[in-house]
Amino acid sequence: MLALLDWASKWWVLQFLRPTDEWVIIPGFFQIILAKNPGIAFGFFQEGESLLKVAVFSCISLAGILFLVLWGDQIASESVFSKTSLALILGGIIGNLGDRLYHGYVVDFLDVSWRQYHWPTFNLADSCITVGVLMLACVELISPRPSTPKPINTE
Repeated sequence: MLALLDWASKWWVLQFLRPTDEWVIIPGFFQIILAKNPGIAFGFFQEGESLLKVAVFSCISLAGILFLVLWGDQIASESVFSKTSLALILGGIIGNLGDRLYHGYVVDFLDVSWRQYHWPTFNLADSCITVGVLMLACVELISPRPSTPKPINTE
């Protein structure tokens, strides 16, 4: 469902924005623009659009999906919070993978800046992955771990 929402938002942006458009939502802070990202997170490896790069990044995404599907239950506790974090990560990976396979790049459109600081443009899938990872980190940091009893010294 998250991937479908992501794809719908990207379809909408591609239908109604040109690469030169900028829709200012909150002046000096938040705007919607059209950015085509052939790279990965935070704009790394953006130079050039090649079939090899699409294949490598797609394989990495597929490995992430496979990992979450096969070992997700072992990563997350039984809590709804923990399961939600994995669903967000999985939905985000699938959303961006669909873009990469269909377009050869990821469609980004959410643009945040403040004074001289500018965050890399992102999308709903990126947001899902980020929030999911943060939630999972909170679960791992806050959840009590079962303690293993120390062996009794019989000497």
